[in-house]
Amino acid sequence: MAEEEKDEQVIVIEDLEEEVEGDTQEEPQKETKAESKSEAEAEESEEEQLPPPSSKKRLIFIVLTASIVVVLALLLFFVFHSKKKQPKKPVSHKEKVVKKKKAVEHKVIKKKAVEQKVKNIPYNPAVDVHFISAMRLQEKGNYKAAINELKQASIDLYLSYYGIGYIYLKMGDVKKAKEYLIDKTKQYLKLTIENNPDYIAGYVNLFRVYMSDGEYDNAKKIIDILALKKIDNKELSLMKVYYDFIVNNKVDEALDMADEYPNFPLLNGLVGGVFLKQGLIDKACYYFDKALKTSFMGSVYYNKMLSEVAEGKYRKATDLIPKTYYMDFSKIKCKNYLSFFLLLHSHKFKAAYSFLQLNKKYYPQCYSHFKIIPVVSSDLTTKSLFIRRNINYMFTAELLNMYMKPIKFLIKGAAGSIKLGNLYESLGLPNRAKISYQNTAAFAQALLLSERAVKFYAARNVKGALVYYEKALKKVNTSPILLYNVAIMYMKLHNLKDSYKIFMQLNSAYPDFPLPYLGLFIIKELRGDHKDALNNLSDFLIKFKSLGVLSKNMNDLGFLVNFIQNGQVGKYNALDSTVKRLFLVIKAAVDSDFSLLSLEGGFINNLGIDMNSFSETSILEYLYKKYPTDYIKRTISDYYLMKGRYEDAYRSLFGIVQYTATDYYKLGIAYLMDGYPDVADNFFTKSILLGDNVYNAYMAKVILQAQSGDFKGVVYYLKLILKKERVWLNTNVFLSFDIKLVS
Repeated sequence: MAEEEKDEQVIVIEDLEEEVEGDTQEEPQKETKAESKSEAEAEESEEEQLPPPSSKKRLIFIVLTASIVVVLALLLFFVFHSKKKQPKKPVSHKEKVVKKKKAVEHKVIKKKAVEQKVKNIPYNPAVDVHFISAMRLQEKGNYKAAINELKQASIDLYLSYYGIGYIYLKMGDVKKAKEYLIDKTKQYLKLTIENNPDYIAGYVNLFRVYMSDGEYDNAKKIIDILALKKIDNKELSLMKVYYDFIVNNKVDEALDMADEYPNFPLLNGLVGGVFLKQGLIDKACYYFDKALKTSFMGSVYYNKMLSEVAEGKYRKATDLIPKTYYMDFSKIKCKNYLSFFLLLHSHKFKAAYSFLQLNKKYYPQCYSHFKIIPVVSSDLTTKSLFIRRNINYMFTAELLNMYMKPIKFLIKGAAGSIKLGNLYESLGLPNRAKISYQNTAAFAQALLLSERAVKFYAARNVKGALVYYEKALKKVNTSPILLYNVAIMYMKLHNLKDSYKIFMQLNSAYPDFPLPYLGLFIIKELRGDHKDALNNLSDFLIKFKSLGVLSKNMNDLGFLVNFIQNGQVGKYNALDSTVKRLFLVIKAAVDSDFSLLSLEGGFINNLGIDMNSFSETSILEYLYKKYPTDYIKRTISDYYLMKGRYEDAYRSLFGIVQYTATDYYKLGIAYLMDGYPDVADNFFTKSILLGDNVYNAYMAKVILQAQSGDFKGVVYYLKLILKKERVWLNTNVFLSFDIKLVS
């Protein structure tokens, strides 16, 4: 239905005070050409009536008559002038107001006379300076100035109300918007058709307002009035179809008429609504967009918003909220609820709360139109989480751990101990000689035990190797080589705690020994301390380069570590085939190239990693199984949450050394998504008690209440969120919700 009619009156909206002030001063009237012409003609006639100069008697008579007239005039002047002047009566304030109102009325009457002349000229807002200025100011967010411009626009009054009401919607003031879009417009249109019963456009627009406000009986009266006037045109037919569609749910007539009049925006909106109810979203949006190209209708925008919600496009749906109220306050209770949930979804809590407050009580019939379904959301993907969490470096550290080998225990100091014992004995110091001989025997025993450990390690029996290395260390507890070998065995058995203690001991006693730095790198990476781990890797390279002659194994490690830190390949061809394959696997791990890792699966199995196929899941699960540190537990829990494996998510968080508010929050998410809302609610409460300065757990509580339809609970927790400034929990996994339309 067209919003602008060719025969609509043109009215300027001005403030009353400005109009009154403008009428207080009257401009002097200019002399018209007609008046000057008539005066000239009068002068000419007077000249023609003058007597000719030859008739002296007549002239004397005229002079005497004129003298008598002058004397009489002077007498009258002195008589009246001698009377006292009466003082002017003071004008009261009330009389001034009345006078001003009369001036305003005179101005309006004069204006209407002018408007009557241009009654049949259609108004085009595009050429109205004030209207254009208002639109520009509105786009810039300068709403008050835009409203002032609309008050001065030379457009029909109800069109200005449209613009002003829409701006109030943008400002979030729905009450004020309804006042302009419905109440003031209705009052104006009723007055217009009362003064001008033949103003058909006024009836049509008043019908729209009644339908928008749900006053269907009054809307039907408008149809009857136009029928009595024998108005039989497309507008009236469309009004009947629209009324029957909304009130009586008659769909067929709307579809038939849509084929007959394909360019009618209201019909397109109705047809789109039919397809929306049928779940044909693409077809519905086609007709909605077609309708909105030529007319702005709140009902169509509302259905368009429902279509966006049905497809999960919540941001687009949220942008449409103000437009859904545009000249259409029908279903306002349901609109308020849907607007509330859309704004809540985008975390605009204050705006959401204002829409919820518009409904004075709970309306289950509105809420039954859609369901709130909790979902897990994150800005990350599983792959980006994998890379961002440095799991690739953790796996690289594990590969280095598998490749690192124990150092052969040498007993070069044994000969010196024997010589020292002989010297002590020749000097008559038997006790000292005995100690030297015992040290020599201890070295020999340690050597035998160490050789035994090497055999167990060659047979891939790391536990057996550790037993003999520990026995050897008891014999020579100051040997850095035996200390290192024991630490390596601990690390290969995933005992990071004891391994870390020995590496730190070696680091303190033998700071130039490079291998303990590499051991610290591996342990810190597996704990999740990536930054500190890279520092230890740098220390290893510095100590490594400062050494002279190196073993083959040390050179291989130097090559691999240099690539991990700097990405430099080095002398690749100098490596043997085994180390080359290890290098390719490490490169694939750093680059998260799972396809290459899967090809080298057999080789990795030889290093002790038992996995059938390589993927981010298999690597995470391997690390979680072998090194269940708090960091790995939290990482794999995030991963499972994003994968939808909720039972695995909360199971992986069991056994954390010290739980944080974030841990409880994620436990709550996992239990809720696995179908245990009561357990989830308990964990959300724990999160709040442990970290009261966060939004997440409160937001989760709101979602829980909304899911169960408890709006008292929704309002309660929303008020807690708005009570004071809070911050989001430091997490990359959030609990959000989807809105599912029921009908």
